[in-house]
Amino acid sequence: MSIRNLSCALLAVAIAFAACSQSDRNQQEAAIGNLIDLWGAQAAYHAKDFKYATTVDELIKEDLLGNWSELQNGYRFSMTSDSRSFSANADPVEGEVGLKAFFVDQWGKVRFDATGPAAATSAEIPKAGQGWRKLQ
Repeated sequence: MSIRNLSCALLAVAIAFAACSQSDRNQQEAAIGNLIDLWGAQAAYHAKDFKYATTVDELIKEDLLGNWSELQNGYRFSMTSDSRSFSANADPVEGEVGLKAFFVDQWGKVRFDATGPAAATSAEIPKAGQGWRKLQ
């Protein structure tokens, strides 16, 4: 995913969450940003070592990911990885109502689900101008 595509995706997210409360929108945008940071760190790790990191600690040790916490902004982050692929989830913590769950994998496409954990089969966050209302 290029920087331009990433910018378009983030713009689409900002527009798409217009129907959410400001607090929910901020939390969801932060969750997506954290998943994109994780994806970027994994892409850099893979470019260097031709494999994916199996733990977040490996990415931190290589200075590819900054200060990281499993719990951030109302979301619990998790990553599954082997040397050939990885996926990461951002799931709302218990008690956070109205937040969507998000998913990213080695392909860099951020996906979402409003009813449960997001997965590789969940709807992709559309690019700006391409059906962003699906997120509402």
